[in-house]
Amino acid sequence: AAGPSSWINKHILSNKVFVWVGLISYPLYLWHWPILSYARIIENGIPTRQVRTVAIAISFLLAWLTARYWERLFRPGPARLNLKTYALCLSMVAILGAGIVASRMDFTASHSVDRHRGLLFARKGLDHIIGSSPYWFRGKNDWLFLGNAYDNSVAKMKLASTPATHQILDVSKSLSDIASAAANGKTAVSLIVGPDKSSIYPEHLPEGLIPSTKKYMSYYLDHIEKIPNLLTYDPTEDLLSAKNSQGIMYWRSDTHWNPKGALVAYSGLAKRLGLPIPKTSFTTGEPHSGDLVKISKLKNYMPRPGDNPILYIHPKPEWREKKIAGRKENAIFTSSVAINKKSLTDKQAWVIGDSFTDGLRPYFNSVFKRVDYLGHWYDTQEELPAIYRKSRVKPDVIIIVRVERSF
Repeated sequence: AAGPSSWINKHILSNKVFVWVGLISYPLYLWHWPILSYARIIENGIPTRQVRTVAIAISFLLAWLTARYWERLFRPGPARLNLKTYALCLSMVAILGAGIVASRMDFTASHSVDRHRGLLFARKGLDHIIGSSPYWFRGKNDWLFLGNAYDNSVAKMKLASTPATHQILDVSKSLSDIASAAANGKTAVSLIVGPDKSSIYPEHLPEGLIPSTKKYMSYYLDHIEKIPNLLTYDPTEDLLSAKNSQGIMYWRSDTHWNPKGALVAYSGLAKRLGLPIPKTSFTTGEPHSGDLVKISKLKNYMPRPGDNPILYIHPKPEWREKKIAGRKENAIFTSSVAINKKSLTDKQAWVIGDSFTDGLRPYFNSVFKRVDYLGHWYDTQEELPAIYRKSRVKPDVIIIVRVERSF
């Protein structure tokens, strides 16, 4: 059936179109992936069908040009291969060396504020890898912030661009599907946003970096807030109001809220869901060296005291938490089940979220009898409606946690 005389080979696969595709198949394999990947970067999400179609058409064109004009240079015998092969190998080694240097040095010879002002604008193309680090920058008083390489956070902060309609609709549809499925089982659904540190502490940003008065996220919230059976809570205003009374609520050298900031956010959500708020107290912990120190590779950064409160819940809760077997592993979000025999309510919750969920876990675990942390929202939100429909025991509430910059 696979031989040269088979009917399929003689009448179908020998067709000129199939033969042509076969001849360009390897360069097509090489070209299509980077083109589709860059399309996703430019679109800041899954590209539209039209963009994907154009990307595939370009891939075919470049694959044909590669097979026609590039591969032929290397098909003749060994006598003509040497110089070209050596040149290609040397080019690959040079690119590898440049990549290693860029990774190790991060293009940051110094760590002054002036050195990182190139980050403060929406950046495109090669600007992301040339000049100051795109991964982080230093603000006033030794506050560190994420750079534009993470979810275009600086560009979004300055509202240098606005989200495409299809991006807004895609997010709204995912949340609407969850809320609709949960409504049939009489389960409440809530979305809580983890504000970017720059939204709560703009006074610590470098001179010249002024956030937009209109938030990038608001384009999404305008649609999301209209979804039935979905309570949307953005704690930005509550956190701003609590700054004077609660002290520092985000770590200076970390991207996340600390236990005090998480408590303010949980309290606002609890009031809206009719949940109790645990009694808490705090003591001052040792100076905190956060994830931004690792991201920035700062070896001489000295964390300051005062931003690392140690949380105590009264009476001391007694929950047990264990990982969920079989769930997709994620470095940012740990899938687990927490069971508390002395919880403040008899309610059960499902939670999908991101790294901002970690600060909320002690409060969730204290209040709910059982909390299923099902996974990172990116991996889980599409399958959650099906998981909910198949589940025999429905939760009382589903909570979705998303950091502001993810919108």
